[in-house]
Amino acid sequence: MEGDALIGMDIITVGDFAVSNFNGKTTHSYRTPSAGEIDFVNDIRMTKANEIPKVGRNDPCPCGSGKKYKKCHGS
Repeated sequence: MEGDALIGMDIITVGDFAVSNFNGKTTHSYRTPSAGEIDFVNDIRMTKANEIPKVGRNDPCPCGSGKKYKKCHGS
């Protein structure tokens, strides 16, 4: 039947489900059939520490508050 909805934990047995929050926007995604594995922990391990830009104490905070980093998230 078209328009049926999966409810509860059944959703993870037939497809991929993800919730993300980027730049203050929450996105819910679902696809069936499953198209691959998503492993955020492995993604973090694969990121090299020197690829992440350093934020100076007097630079604007990357969270977008407009405050200096030292007055926002740098404390």
